[in-house]
Amino acid sequence: MKMRYIASGIAGIMMAAAAGASSAAVLDFDTVGDCSGGDIVTISTLGSATCSVSASPEGSDSLLLQTPGTFSQARADFSSLVSSVSVDLGDFAPSDSDNVFLEIFDSGDSSLGYVDFLRPGSSDEMNTLSLSAAGIAYAVFGTNGDDIGAIFADNLSYETSAIPLPAGGVLLIGALGALGLARRKRSA
Repeated sequence: MKMRYIASGIAGIMMAAAAGASSAAVLDFDTVGDCSGGDIVTISTLGSATCSVSASPEGSDSLLLQTPGTFSQARADFSSLVSSVSVDLGDFAPSDSDNVFLEIFDSGDSSLGYVDFLRPGSSDEMNTLSLSAAGIAYAVFGTNGDDIGAIFADNLSYETSAIPLPAGGVLLIGALGALGLARRKRSA
C-alpha cells in the first residue's frame, strides 16, 4: 500500500515539474510614483516625449506622455520574456482624437504583434489594448500617425512566460524514482 502512495507522489511531482509556472503582474502608476517602472519593467520615452505621473481621466495616477507637436510613445522593457501585455490608454474630453497603439517585440527587435484603436476626442475612457505571443522582450505604446499631444497610460499588465522543464529532466526524475522503488522492493 505504501508503494502506491510513493508512486503516486512521484508521478505528481513529475507532472508539476513538467507544467512550468507563469505569473501575471500589473504595473499601476498609482503605486510606482514615477516613470521608471519597477524591478521587472523599465519604462523609457521615445523621441522627444516627456514623462510624468498625473491624474488620468478616470481619476487615478497614471503615466502622462507628452510631446508637443508630434506623437507620444513609451517603451516598456521586461527583465525576462513575457507571454502577454496589455495597457490602458486614454485622454481627457473634449480633445483631439488619438490613434492609440500597442506593439510587442522579441529580443531581436522583430514585431510579434500590433493593435491600435482610434480613440474619439469626446471620450474620457481609458481603452485597454492587449496582445499575446511567445517571447515578448519589450512593448511600445502611445499614439502614432499625425496624432499630437498627450496620452495617459496606466495598468501595464504582463504575464511571465512559463519555463517548462526539458523532457530529459522529466525522464531523469522518473528513472530515479523507478530505481528507488525497485531498490526498496528488492530490500523488502
